[in-house]
Amino acid sequence: MAIHFLLGKFFLRMASFLRSLPVVVMKPDDLIRFSRETYLNPSFRNEWTGDTITDSGLQADEQNLYEQLPCQTGRMLVLGIGGGREAIFFGRRGYQVEGIDFIPEMVNCAPENAKRRGIDIKAQVQEISQLRLPPNCYDVVWFTRPLYSCIPARKKRIHMLAALGDSLKTGGCIGCQFHWDPLARLNKKAIFIRRLIAILTLGNFSWQPGDMLWGGVEFSHAFSSKNEVLEEFNQAGFLVAYSDFYDHSPRGCAVLMKKT
Repeated sequence: MAIHFLLGKFFLRMASFLRSLPVVVMKPDDLIRFSRETYLNPSFRNEWTGDTITDSGLQADEQNLYEQLPCQTGRMLVLGIGGGREAIFFGRRGYQVEGIDFIPEMVNCAPENAKRRGIDIKAQVQEISQLRLPPNCYDVVWFTRPLYSCIPARKKRIHMLAALGDSLKTGGCIGCQFHWDPLARLNKKAIFIRRLIAILTLGNFSWQPGDMLWGGVEFSHAFSSKNEVLEEFNQAGFLVAYSDFYDHSPRGCAVLMKKT
């Protein structure tokens, strides 16, 4: 009986270890492709563009973040527009809203959903780690649920934020959420093993502790310390006007202002 009990525990540990390896062997572009293929699945796409989600408005933590924005009007860019849930909410409050998503079907659907509700929004297909935006254009950039963490590799996240900074008008701001989990830490041995596997497989040399496939459907990086995420914001050229690291949720949030 003891042998079977120990074998069971061993296989559970092995299963957990094996589930952690895809983000070690897949390179950042592979991880972006993995997330894109998830949302290209019709069942995911239909869920995110359906009326139930579209009409649900902001969630409580998003509403709190919205209330901290210093720019309560103007031109807004929504990253990860999906079916238009957030874009429609902001359009009703007077913002001039544009959106970006890496799924063409969602980019087509969001303006249609908005038009049926009397709101005019624009949307275009772009992948957020490779943004092409006009300079000095937006008063607010908004991305939640926590999209910032969906960009694989620290350098890509910082590059994306810097591009957003260039697109902001003077005094403009960013409202964002990120995956926050202070328990997403690994010991030195676990880190060494994963980095060794990345080297042996010529895989993800940008792998960091906290990288995962969230729910097995998309990449996410869980920040385990406040300094980790705040340093990324600082390196991208932003000051943090407001931040909250929730105890009750796997999300944190921040309002960012470009350094002058």
